[in-house]
Amino acid sequence: MPFKRTIGVWGLLLTSINCMIGGGWLLSTYYISTFTGPAAIISWVISAFMVIIIAFCFSELSTTFPIAGGIARYSHFSHGTSISFGMSLLAWLSCVACAPTEVQTIMQYLNPYYPWMMYQIDNVSHFTKEGFSIAIVLLAVMSYLNIKGIEIIIKINSTFAVWKIIFPLITIVCIFYARFEPSNFTSQGFMPYGWTGVLEATTFCVFSFLGFREATSLASEVKSPHIAIPIAVIGSVVCCFLLYVGLQVALIGAVSPEMIASGWRNLSYTADSAPIFGLAKSLGLFWLSSTISADAVVSPFGTGTSYTATSARLVYAISKNGFLPKSLSNLNINGVPTHALLLNFFVGVIMFMTMTKWMTLVNFQTLAMFIAYAVGPIALYSLRAQLPELHRPFQIPFGFFGAVIVFYCCNLLSLWMGWETFRLILVALICGYSVMIGYSCYNKINLNQWKFKHSAWIVPYFSGLAAISYLCSYRGGIGVIPVGWDFLVIFIFSAIILYLAHQSRLSREDCMLMIERKEEFDFDESI
Repeated sequence: MPFKRTIGVWGLLLTSINCMIGGGWLLSTYYISTFTGPAAIISWVISAFMVIIIAFCFSELSTTFPIAGGIARYSHFSHGTSISFGMSLLAWLSCVACAPTEVQTIMQYLNPYYPWMMYQIDNVSHFTKEGFSIAIVLLAVMSYLNIKGIEIIIKINSTFAVWKIIFPLITIVCIFYARFEPSNFTSQGFMPYGWTGVLEATTFCVFSFLGFREATSLASEVKSPHIAIPIAVIGSVVCCFLLYVGLQVALIGAVSPEMIASGWRNLSYTADSAPIFGLAKSLGLFWLSSTISADAVVSPFGTGTSYTATSARLVYAISKNGFLPKSLSNLNINGVPTHALLLNFFVGVIMFMTMTKWMTLVNFQTLAMFIAYAVGPIALYSLRAQLPELHRPFQIPFGFFGAVIVFYCCNLLSLWMGWETFRLILVALICGYSVMIGYSCYNKINLNQWKFKHSAWIVPYFSGLAAISYLCSYRGGIGVIPVGWDFLVIFIFSAIILYLAHQSRLSREDCMLMIERKEEFDFDESI
């Protein structure tokens, strides 16, 4: 049974916005301020600009190939199984963690009212038995709503998204009205921690934009994808950028000067786990702080529900690629991959039991997604050579240079995450590929079908990016490559890797074999 094309432009735009504005808006501006002070505004500008560049790339891919879970499929078409497996693994790890993260945010904001749900050890929140049960129920509700069909999710998203735009705007106006100290922007220096702080903070900003690509995962269920997808991905980034910058300026101006007398990195509230809540209380806006607590349930729930939908489509795509049992790509009568939803639900429960530090989980899933995004420009440039006659309703300009710019942005964002997080990604990839090869050997599968010769560039890519990350100055790096020079190093590195990947692409014939099933997507130019 094929997916049903029932999503319009407005519904898709609101879905992207709904994915972006979750619990992050209640936390990101505070943490970014502690990293870089008033220069956080620069971090938001840089992140929005880079995300839009990346979004252009995925707009071309998703309108050319309007298929479910596209990020797991593009590299499968261009470079075969081995590359697709690694990128699918990273994308899935990132997406499937989002719903549990949003549930945990809900639980933390409810805990002040229901302290029996969580307890703390070394300032890290943990579920009690009762809290763990409620968290599972919330995750199950998100999955159940998705099983009922995408139309229900779109309707829920539309309601949540409108609320999630209006309420932060009300919060910004109220905070501005209560207190605004212009001196906060200069008293400690506009950029107290230099460009290193600005660039590291940019990765937290980008985390707040990660939902832009979720609209492309629903491409096979979108009416007129060549119109709806570019509007949804670009429009959602612009809307959320304006919202986040407004909130950031309001927070910086509302902080009491005494609270930053010893520096922005020592900024704290009575409730650091709920900083906007704490800020509202410090300004005497008790009604607003109570409403923020309510929003801390509504916004994360909407985002978690959206990610539950898109992560299920990703599992569907991975199953179609042959990495998971084919039953995971079966659709119910509502056109929903139910088995994929169930798999993600159980993985989410496991994450509740194993993941405790919210920030560590956020860093891991963000970097995993950056690297998964990096396959986008590689697949795009290769597929242009493999299938030059294919109709591309939306196309980024400048050929090789345009693809390099997108790849460069992905690699810069990965670099700014720092060596501490990058090494965790390396461990995940090594474990994943080891399981893949072991599974193939155990089942006596011919390893030639994994097309390893077309992934010759992947080892130089990961080893080179790891080495540069270690030698730079960001989060765990040793500082051999100073800030500024790393921009040049990464650009040259990106151009070389993109060239190697392009040369390693599948032949046109093998590419066509990967996409020969007409029911998976439609090449018709009316799309």
